[in-house]
Amino acid sequence: MGVNQSISDKKGLRSSVGSRLALLRRERLGFLALLLLALLLGFDPPIRSSQEIFPFYSWSMYSTVPNIEVFYSVTLISTSDLNIGPDSDLRESGIKGTETALCSHIVQQLGRAIATRNTGNIKKWRHQLERLYLPEGTLYQVISEKQTPMQRWKKESGEAVVLAMWRRAP
Repeated sequence: MGVNQSISDKKGLRSSVGSRLALLRRERLGFLALLLLALLLGFDPPIRSSQEIFPFYSWSMYSTVPNIEVFYSVTLISTSDLNIGPDSDLRESGIKGTETALCSHIVQQLGRAIATRNTGNIKKWRHQLERLYLPEGTLYQVISEKQTPMQRWKKESGEAVVLAMWRRAP
């Protein structure tokens, strides 16, 4: 009885392993059939409505991405500090703290306030910028620059407009 039991156990083990392998083969065949169907639908010209192949090439993915962005910057025209050259960007001027996120935030808020003609915010952000970063007697201008994300990434210039020019009081 013990020998017959072990033989039946081995047969049962073989049949369960065989059924699992068959199931895996069927799943693999099903996956390959699904992949083939997706490829045929994607590459078949009568079904496709345009030149785009959705999962691989689709300009419609970019239709909702904003194309033009507005950034504001401050350019130093002249300053009493001899180490700062004329017409230098505030972020690259070497003035302590101008490369920080806080300085960038103040410049962006000042630019938005000027663009929307919000005099209360203009005074507030101008005072913050001058108090924290600009030496006394500095002549500077706030510039609005429209760029595409690719121009900004490549550090190319966009369409620049001078919004305001001020001198910090000594």
